Amino acid sequence: MMPLDDQWLVALWESVYRDAIARGLTPEEAQDEVVFWIALCSAGSLILATVVVLGLALLANTGVMT
Repeated sequence: MMPLDDQWLVALWESVYRDAIARGLTPEEAQDEVVFWIALCSAGSLILATVVVLGLALLANTGVMT
């Protein structure tokens, strides 16, 4: 059984690739679109984690979390 992260990545790859091919893109263009969406999701996760950490730091600094 694959770890959850791998399953999510494979499912995203297959979904985006099939959709791109169905829209008439070439296999190379479809792969480029898959890479774009994976990068976008990774960047979004990093941004969300950064906002959460900075928010917690702000709350701790203001004394709300004491």
